[in-house]
Amino acid sequence: MPQTSISSKIINKPHSLGFVSANKQQYSELFRDALSKNIKSAAQRRGCAVSAVHENTLDPYAHSLDNLLEGSVCGLIWHGATRAAIPPTALVDRRLPIVLVQPSEPGLLASVHVAPGPGIAEAVEHLAHLGHREILWLGLERNGRVRHPRRREAFWRASSSFEVSGREWFVAGNWPEETQFVDVRISRYRALLGEQLLLPPFTTAVICEDDALSVALVQTLSERKIRVPEEVSVIGVDDLQAGGGMPNLSSVDHMLRELGSRAVDMALRLSSGSPNGLLREVIPSRLVVRESTWRCRWTTEK
Repeated sequence: MPQTSISSKIINKPHSLGFVSANKQQYSELFRDALSKNIKSAAQRRGCAVSAVHENTLDPYAHSLDNLLEGSVCGLIWHGATRAAIPPTALVDRRLPIVLVQPSEPGLLASVHVAPGPGIAEAVEHLAHLGHREILWLGLERNGRVRHPRRREAFWRASSSFEVSGREWFVAGNWPEETQFVDVRISRYRALLGEQLLLPPFTTAVICEDDALSVALVQTLSERKIRVPEEVSVIGVDDLQAGGGMPNLSSVDHMLRELGSRAVDMALRLSSGSPNGLLREVIPSRLVVRESTWRCRWTTEK
């Protein structure tokens, strides 16, 4: 008797998607909330409901997979799922309509993710065009571990491409987890920057690894009577705190609206029987220029 795949057993599927976002350690509450809203909006535009499994549910990915196999939902969108968190059943039958968003590694299942590199390259190019030749990458480090290594690598590639002098400086110490509210994180970043920040000579522009750190930097510089952007230009990454500081922050947009829309489309496509083939879509990030960058003061003074 021929074997029947798990995916073929999903019958009477409703027009509803299951959604899980459970990696609280890596993604901020702002990121996860924005992604969730965009997924629900995208699904609603397509006449589809979204059933979210609460992040505090015991083994939320396995719970949502049970919902799929029982026919409660027609497809799944999993955000932040590591290989260890993915139920073995999902990896055995890869024809299941499951889409990973921002996967920890490629090739596990069908996936959609935003590449930080293009937007960070645009940020470096923008600053170089404004005459900045010394650009600092500001990030967080704890016990030798850099929080956003891919963003850092993208900065160094872009610095080489646009022939600017790149530097890096990391805030060391017990920085707050992404699970904490953004105001708490900004306050903690300000305290760490107040204790440690010493801008290298000739630095006229800084790219911070996320927006919360950028807002904290702008506030710290203001306390030191250093004007942004007149004396130092500042750019963030993720575009989640663009309106959270004065001046309005230029930032690398992680395209969460597009991310949610693509994930919903892929999940519905897979649920309708389209071949999986480990579909993988990459969305390039982009720079949004606002008020926190200006021409290099030395270029202006010439």
